[in-house]
Amino acid sequence: MLNIAKVTAESIKSLSTKEIVELYNATLAQVNASSEAEPRTPVKKFRDRTTAESRLLKIKQEWQDIADGHTSDVEEKAPAKKLAKKKIKKVKKSEVGKPKGSIKNVTIGLITEGAEDKEIVEEVKAQFPDSKFDFSHVSWYRSTLFRDGIIGPEHAPRRSKAYKTWKQSEEK
Repeated sequence: MLNIAKVTAESIKSLSTKEIVELYNATLAQVNASSEAEPRTPVKKFRDRTTAESRLLKIKQEWQDIADGHTSDVEEKAPAKKLAKKKIKKVKKSEVGKPKGSIKNVTIGLITEGAEDKEIVEEVKAQFPDSKFDFSHVSWYRSTLFRDGIIGPEHAPRRSKAYKTWKQSEEK
């Protein structure tokens, strides 16, 4: 087995992808054992050779930081990335000029409120003018929601037997 301390960017080129995976997982186990952070899962394979090489160099750097006693650097990097992602997510789509929500949310909301198909199509077209949404889409949502037990027969597709039976019982 290779020693991670002897691995350089040039020497990685001579390793097979399988050897890189084995070395990465062995080093990751050492980092997990030495770090107080939540342990990471070993990999079975990498997406491509470039990813494998860069990930091995990154885990080597973490291993060296821990060996040198610089554990705070490793622990501070992870939260910083999470904070950056949260700041990006705080910007709402409605603030950028796009509609709030999705076609799915609008459609399901209107179906559960008892809206008719025509009203649903008009509302979706108003909020999403570039959409090709039509009556067949409403029917698909209704049948899927009914099949999964999310909605009752009063909201089922209008041509379904369940809806017709419910409608007849309501008229009596």
